[in-house]
Amino acid sequence: MRDLLRAVLHRFNTRELLSTFFSPWKRDVEYRTWRGFHPIKGLVRLIDNLLSRFMGMLVRLPVILYGLGYFLVALVFGTAVYLWYLLLPVAVMIGFYGFLTGQNLLSETGWIISGLGVLFGFVCFVVRTPELEAIGNIDFMALQKKPWFDRVLARLEMDRSDVPADALVNVRAFMALLKMRNIDEDMLAAALDIEQRAFVKSARSKRFWLWENLEKKTPIGKGWRYGYTPRLDRYCLDLSRWDATEYRSMELVGRQAEFRVATVVLERPQQNNIFLVGEPGIGKKMFIHYLARLIRESSFPRGDALNELRVLVFDIGEAIGEVLNRGENVEDFLRSLFFEAASAGNVLLVIEDVDLFLGTDPQKINVAHLLNEFLNLPTFRFIGTAVAARYHLLAKKDEQILKLFETIYLRQPNIAENREILVQFFAQSERRQVVLTLKAIETIIMSSRRYNWEMPYPERVLDLAQQVMIYFRNQPGRFLTDRVVNEYVSMKTGMPIGEVSETEQKKLLNLETELHERVIGQNEAVNQVSQVLRKARAGFHDPKRPLGSFLFMGPTGVGKTETVKALAESIFGDEEKMIRLDMSEFQMASSLERLLGSQADGLPGILTKAMKEHPYCILLLDEIEKAYPKILDVFLQIIDEGMVTDSFGEKINFRNAIIIATSNAGSTLIKELSEQEIPLNVLRKQVIDQVVHDGVFRIEFMNRFDNLIFFEPLSVPQLSGIAELKLKKFVERIKQDRNIEVVIAPGVTERVVSRGYEPQFGARSVNRFIMDHIEDIVVRKVISGAVQSGGTVLIGPEDV
Repeated sequence: MRDLLRAVLHRFNTRELLSTFFSPWKRDVEYRTWRGFHPIKGLVRLIDNLLSRFMGMLVRLPVILYGLGYFLVALVFGTAVYLWYLLLPVAVMIGFYGFLTGQNLLSETGWIISGLGVLFGFVCFVVRTPELEAIGNIDFMALQKKPWFDRVLARLEMDRSDVPADALVNVRAFMALLKMRNIDEDMLAAALDIEQRAFVKSARSKRFWLWENLEKKTPIGKGWRYGYTPRLDRYCLDLSRWDATEYRSMELVGRQAEFRVATVVLERPQQNNIFLVGEPGIGKKMFIHYLARLIRESSFPRGDALNELRVLVFDIGEAIGEVLNRGENVEDFLRSLFFEAASAGNVLLVIEDVDLFLGTDPQKINVAHLLNEFLNLPTFRFIGTAVAARYHLLAKKDEQILKLFETIYLRQPNIAENREILVQFFAQSERRQVVLTLKAIETIIMSSRRYNWEMPYPERVLDLAQQVMIYFRNQPGRFLTDRVVNEYVSMKTGMPIGEVSETEQKKLLNLETELHERVIGQNEAVNQVSQVLRKARAGFHDPKRPLGSFLFMGPTGVGKTETVKALAESIFGDEEKMIRLDMSEFQMASSLERLLGSQADGLPGILTKAMKEHPYCILLLDEIEKAYPKILDVFLQIIDEGMVTDSFGEKINFRNAIIIATSNAGSTLIKELSEQEIPLNVLRKQVIDQVVHDGVFRIEFMNRFDNLIFFEPLSVPQLSGIAELKLKKFVERIKQDRNIEVVIAPGVTERVVSRGYEPQFGARSVNRFIMDHIEDIVVRKVISGAVQSGGTVLIGPEDV
């Protein structure tokens, strides 16, 4: 009964309308615009203002009277029901006693009233309001009978039919079943918590008679004492009336402290302005829409000024563009709009990316001086959003205007908060019989952490989840599992993710053999690279660093670059699938801007642009010892943290790349020690000591790599193997390009090595000899007409 009476007073806004009974209608008043004594003007102003008050009174009076009448009816009806409720037990007892003794102690009307009372009690029992219960206090038998328990099973990728009968009556059997499915107690607790809360929230929202639902109804006459904003409304989205976006029913997750600060600032009598700072996708819009929903539902305490606010999202760009098209003065027009907002008295003006109009973007009109005129007014409340980088730029350019704002930084939500955001964001999709399992949610969060770097949380999680939902749309089944997520991410990135397939398993275990099909010798190098890649695929690497990082050291032409190409072919199926930078081109101080971008010129960096376009790759840094010293510091950070900030303040992700740097530093010493068959650990120490002593690399730079791999000089048998491989590739290329079969006679390989090998150039000299001599033999025969398409060329030792 109390809630019913409160609801009547709330709906008809009786208290507010009585307190403002003689207030002007919508603040429609005439202000004094003259000096001195002007009786006629004064009289006209007085009459106009009295008429405005009279109009306000005429509108409010019928609402107040109707509300009071409704209140009296509700009071009488409620009192009657309450008395009936009190006397009902007596009537039921009398009727029951008469039934037992065979006496008719109640009239027919009494029996009807008693029956209705019993029916009413039964209905109240059935539709009783559910409350949250501590899961630990619920018996398992009672738990599995809860209406939301089937949803819990679905979150764990199970139907009730999948659960044996004994597991539904025995908690130990149920936990054993979960253990078999790799579901721990924490995941079960999370599923129980999610589904119980969702059920209670849904059930309570359907009980219209609860005060928490009744108070959400907009009171009649809300905002009548505040002014109109007809011109401003043309360029605004009024979130106080209705929100048609996906944010309209979402709860704010993990931002309660920041939200409380925002409400305190907005309630201040002056300087009640907020700068909401965060990266795109971090939740600035959600923050504003949540505030608007609470205002729309009158969720703040009674009498709180925030309940009266109108949240207007102002499209300042559209307003400026329209004024410019009309040839009007932009400053005067915007001033009139801001004046409307201040005069109305209850407008909370929101401008997204307002920093662009405060001087951070030279191509846009600067309205900082205009805002300065209004920000100190108590009736001008303002929220501006900004990206962190541009906000800091604004702080350097115009520190004064920021003193009129309270800056609130939005942090990225943690894993638990991201899970809650995902669940509520996709609640609508899940009503269509698609269930996002908890394992899928965890996989989405972890995958977005590694493979969706461009955006902050929660946007990166929501973005990946939406893509997975679309991918899953036409697939059979109702459970969106972690397998589906891994399948999609693997398809998108081109990298194997999730459980290792049987084919991939064989490939990883035999990676050394596959690499040796292209790389002759260099057993230690091939073994170390293979070990690191197997660890990365099995998930044993540091997720905050690149998948692998190697420094290949050794003389020219011993297989460093060929090993990288073999890796690219093995992982991505193409030896050209890598980003290759010749570091000898980055020896100047200006080279840093070439790599990371130039803010002054607005040009992106070679490295950062390539990594944004191809985040899943092998990055080859050729002859890294020739790079400018500060560039080495940049790569030290990249290898250590898996990311770097470019010249525009954007973080670039390197955590999905394999970074390989090659260097000829110490190659002479490596050659000498290898010929002496010095143990690898001794060779490693002596080479590192010399390289550090010579100032080529710092020890901390070399230590950042997962492995320092030393390539030994090639022996004659190894050179013969390389020559054989190169000749085989040459034969295949000629057959494919010219349809000419080249036959290499025995002895040609040895002849190529003996004539073509130059120690200072390594295997490259052998390859060059094949191009200069063997290929020339075929070219001459083609030009002379001695061989045509479909023909055969025999090359013997005497031809070389």
